[in-house]
Amino acid sequence: MAAARTIAGPGPARRSARAYWAGRALRRLPLALAVASVIAGLAVLAVRHLPPVYAAQAQVTLVAPELGDDRRAAVPAPGQLQLYRERLLARETLLAVAHEVGVFPPQRRMSPDRIAAAMARATRITARSGRDQAPLLEIGFRARSPALAAGVVRALLSRLLEEDRQQRIASSQAAVAFFGREVTRAGAALDGQAKEVLAFRRAHRLALPENRSRLEADLADLRARQDALNQPAPRPAAPPSQTEATRQLAAAETHLAQARALYSERNPRVVLIATRVAALRRAVEAERLADSRSRPDPASGPAARAARSAELGRQITARERALADIPANALALEAFDRDGAALRQRYRAAVEKRDAARRAERIALSAGGERLEVVSPPEVPSDPVAPRRRLILTGGIGAGLVAGAVLGLGLLAVSPAGGGLRLDAGLMLARLRDLAG
Repeated sequence: MAAARTIAGPGPARRSARAYWAGRALRRLPLALAVASVIAGLAVLAVRHLPPVYAAQAQVTLVAPELGDDRRAAVPAPGQLQLYRERLLARETLLAVAHEVGVFPPQRRMSPDRIAAAMARATRITARSGRDQAPLLEIGFRARSPALAAGVVRALLSRLLEEDRQQRIASSQAAVAFFGREVTRAGAALDGQAKEVLAFRRAHRLALPENRSRLEADLADLRARQDALNQPAPRPAAPPSQTEATRQLAAAETHLAQARALYSERNPRVVLIATRVAALRRAVEAERLADSRSRPDPASGPAARAARSAELGRQITARERALADIPANALALEAFDRDGAALRQRYRAAVEKRDAARRAERIALSAGGERLEVVSPPEVPSDPVAPRRRLILTGGIGAGLVAGAVLGLGLLAVSPAGGGLRLDAGLMLARLRDLAG
């Protein structure tokens, strides 16, 4: 309370209070400087003893297909780059790279989870793409040595490029195999449909649209023949009487027998009569043959004519039924034609896609399709990127001074209260005003 009255007094008392508080501030100054020195010293130790961190980086981009017939269904660039990023940050990939490069010296004593977490913290993969910007994938890694950082980036980059190549080849080969099976299935379906059409045509070979004119002509001919058979049969002719040639042959044979009785076979008279007999016999045979042809055939009797007429009736009925079935068969053949056209279109499309997949496979094998290309290869860094020693040192000294000043002001604001210390904010502001005045 005395101090408060002193502050509220006239000018000499104010000067005395100012001297009093200045003395108290000087007595607290060593403690504030000690705190500032400790914090600054910690900053200096951190600057001197923190290990350097080196960062290596590489950039890859998606290259468009070099050939125009690459029809591989590609993911858009942003999505494709994101897939690559997720693939590189996968746990299996990080563990494989860590074991391959030997990132952590006590790696055998580290669990796989700790290794994967440490690799994920040190790995930086960024996918960048824009409307007027080429799609880029930046791969970075921070390590304790420049060679280690560059080695990890190289391992990640080589793994990414190899996986991309294998994926392109595998997808192209899978597409070739798939469309090859599609061609086989479409060809089998086309062959099956052709067999169905052939079986249908064989089963209805008479009642086909292209046979309509022939069926109509056959039907007219059969009806005419049936009408002719149904006409009354002609009466059989009387057997012919003995002809002149027969009588002459009989007389000549009698004359030949008499001549042979008187003369030898070589006698000119006998030879002449024998020649005449042979000629007459031929004439008689010719007459008999002509007579047999002119006689009515026994098979053309009433029973045979009825049977023939019945057979013609059956043929007429079959052709009439065939003509009646032609419209339905024409519709069935049209349906077969539509199915065949669809199957042929499917087969041609499958063949085209198979050929396109084969071209894509050749492009993938020759690295001519869409692929990853290294824009900036990883290089061994020469300068560390962390820690930022100047910033740490400046910040530590500044933080120490601020902490010392705050501590000094805090001690000035502490007043004894009941055997202890009590912080009085109003008293602290009054002392600051006194010191400033």
